[in-house]
Amino acid sequence: MQSAEKLYQLGNRPAAIRDIVSRSHKLTPEQLDRLMAPYETRETQRRSRASRSLIIGLVAVVLVLACVIGGSFVLRSLLAVPGQITDAVEGTAPANTLPRESLPPQLQTLVPSGTELLLPPTPAVQTLPTGEAPVSSGCPRTSEDAAALFGGPAQRWTSNNNGWVIIGTDPISVYVPEKMTAGYVVVGTSMEMRSIAGPARLENVYMVAINCTY
Repeated sequence: MQSAEKLYQLGNRPAAIRDIVSRSHKLTPEQLDRLMAPYETRETQRRSRASRSLIIGLVAVVLVLACVIGGSFVLRSLLAVPGQITDAVEGTAPANTLPRESLPPQLQTLVPSGTELLLPPTPAVQTLPTGEAPVSSGCPRTSEDAAALFGGPAQRWTSNNNGWVIIGTDPISVYVPEKMTAGYVVVGTSMEMRSIAGPARLENVYMVAINCTY
């Protein structure tokens, strides 16, 4: 149906197309399912490509930054040498640490032998109902626009192709608008790259890359 194809080309997602077509055409549920099947397949493939591109780009950014500043953003802000770590309260358990061997090989070469890496807080990820995250009319043009839309300090946002990257030495809270995707780093027993589609809210993150194309 040409109207469905036109709606998809205009950027409407399959759920919205299904709703519009069901109200404007008299189709049975089976006919509607057959009509929407190709668009849902295309949408799944597009999301998969966008997610892979985002993760690959995020990994590249981490490695480039590591080479430029002599360590990743997490290592730079959370490095501690054994013997210099003290507990805030006597008798409390020592902070969790990340083994140097758990880092990617490219980062291991930047970390001195015998160094412990303190683990940052675990990121909190919340998927939001439509309307609870900021609504975007397009990709921000300036770092101030990025801060107004996503959150976080403007001076930390950097344009990166069709999106924005923020890196902080303290935990950051970021909103991911609808029709956008965010990639973020989780540091546990190893470093892991994850992604989430908006609308969503991320808390306790040190680095986020937002792709303006959902």
